[in-house]
Amino acid sequence: MVYDIKNSVNLEDVLIKNSYKTETMKKVFIYTLIIITTSLNICRGQNNPFEEVNVNKINYILAENLTATVIKGNYYGNITIPEIVKFKGKNYSVREIGYTAFENSSELISIKLPSTIKTIGGRAFENCEKLKWINIPSSVESIQQAVFFHCRTIKTIFISENVSFIGEYAFSFCENLDSIIVDKKNSYFSSLDGVLYDKDFKSLIKIPETKAEYNFPETVEDIKKGAFENCRLLKYVNLPEAVKIIPQGTFDNCFALSKIYIHKNIDKIGLF
Repeated sequence: MVYDIKNSVNLEDVLIKNSYKTETMKKVFIYTLIIITTSLNICRGQNNPFEEVNVNKINYILAENLTATVIKGNYYGNITIPEIVKFKGKNYSVREIGYTAFENSSELISIKLPSTIKTIGGRAFENCEKLKWINIPSSVESIQQAVFFHCRTIKTIFISENVSFIGEYAFSFCENLDSIIVDKKNSYFSSLDGVLYDKDFKSLIKIPETKAEYNFPETVEDIKKGAFENCRLLKYVNLPEAVKIIPQGTFDNCFALSKIYIHKNIDKIGLF
């Protein structure tokens, strides 16, 4: 480093300042190491508010608020999820079936959910091809997207009274599904002849894929994504006059469909 004498710089002052900067940098470096080390310890489980455990062949994430979420594992046969998980002297309430928790459990036959469950996470039972029976307790409020996607064997699904949200494609490619039945006390959804609607029958949500015939209620104004998807036996559709939009992909995999009666009030037709 070269200093200009004309500027009358005191060499001692310069050395002191450089020394101060060096010490400051050392402190910053040490503090950074402390922060990184602390973060790594947390990631390794020290002071971590969540803990993954296996209790009676079911995997859970346990939280500090004493709630438990069922997570992905090797599941098969007939399973009963308990209301309470006991671990290290504490009781955890099972509140959620986690995202993809039972996905690809090809040998899962039935599952009984406890009355503590609030949420069934997205794709929770996707590709459970041998799943024949599941209950949805009255505690459940949310059924996320594609929950039962490609559950080929299941025939009936009962929507309990407190379900307020059903995600898109929740029942798509359930090839043997005959009916979706909604509790009459439910304030958000209804069913008629096994078909799922919103409470006021204004939105068509899902037609079971075994239906060969379907007649719209005149009240229907809206068709949700996936409503007709994979209805392989359906031969014709007569749209009610209140429907103005046919969403893209509405009739995907409707291989037997030969006639769609479209009225003059339609404003938009998506790609089939």
